[in-house]
Amino acid sequence: MIHLGFIRYFIVLATLLLSTSYSPFILEAVVYETSQQSFIQNIESTPLLLSNHDKVRYKDLNPVNGSVYELLNKAQNSILMITFSLSEEKVIQMLNRKAEEGLEVQVLIDRDHMAGLAAKLHPAIKLTTRKTGEGHLHHKILVVDQAYVWLGSANFTYDSFMVRANLVVGFYSPEMGAALTEEALHIESQTPRTHALPLTVSFDEQFLELYVLPHNPPKNPRPLETQMNEMAKQKLISLIDEAQASIKVSICVLTFKDVSRALIRAQQRGVNVEVVVAGNMHEEAVQLLVKAGIPVKESKQAPHQKWMYIDQTILLNGSPNWSMSAFSRGDESFIVLYALSLEQQATIEEIWRSVRGG
Repeated sequence: MIHLGFIRYFIVLATLLLSTSYSPFILEAVVYETSQQSFIQNIESTPLLLSNHDKVRYKDLNPVNGSVYELLNKAQNSILMITFSLSEEKVIQMLNRKAEEGLEVQVLIDRDHMAGLAAKLHPAIKLTTRKTGEGHLHHKILVVDQAYVWLGSANFTYDSFMVRANLVVGFYSPEMGAALTEEALHIESQTPRTHALPLTVSFDEQFLELYVLPHNPPKNPRPLETQMNEMAKQKLISLIDEAQASIKVSICVLTFKDVSRALIRAQQRGVNVEVVVAGNMHEEAVQLLVKAGIPVKESKQAPHQKWMYIDQTILLNGSPNWSMSAFSRGDESFIVLYALSLEQQATIEEIWRSVRGG
């Protein structure tokens, strides 16, 4: 018996091949949609942990890039990308296709990565950046139809998708989609803010907090931006201070000594603390941990991750490295997800074994 899925696939394929106006990319997108598993199944009901740590299992398509392709294909009205860098060709092609279909598409990118990008993007795509101030625009965010949010440590590049391990959280929240759309306006226009995040949403028995760390001019700091950055910093440290049993950290760059001191305090009160770094073992903040007897391992994968897993129930994940610059000069974001499900716990434990090397 022939499976109905294969019949649908060949009907679509034949239709496109007979068309005089099809493009190879649209054909590729249809093949993807009809023949591959979904990485965003159930995203409306539960936050999804999306990781590309397992290179053997996923090969060319993994939960990080696969979820991006699915969300872009799913877009009906608008696409907002706030990112440090964008160079992955398939993503660019999909953005162009959606702009051609009439969707509102905006790419807000770090100014150091704008060169040559406008020539690759459809003219209808709004390409903007933060034009002034120090620090990088370092978010890694995709918002589709102002409701589907994809946020984590992965840039929209081949390296982030296929080479270095990254972790992203995907979830459905019109409230947070609207807040991130408003954040894009603040970044590109530098208009004064009227309120500060964090923002909290619930998913059945879980809830998720979003922290935005805005650029704040060091010579003329703004009160609200100062407050937002301080809240984010205190959230990171308070999660460590409140840990009861275990803390696992996978961080690309660690130079923020306040965080190291908090991890040392946790270890001293009996919390099992383990840290994986991508490199830079000589950094003073890392050496503080080593000298305190905290197991610190340099991963052979050189992961690009920026996450912390606390008491097997809480996950912090996002774009900021743990540095003073990330908590003041740059534009960054992270989420805190509480009451992790057994499936989410298993995913984090699997990622941990991979980046730690066993």
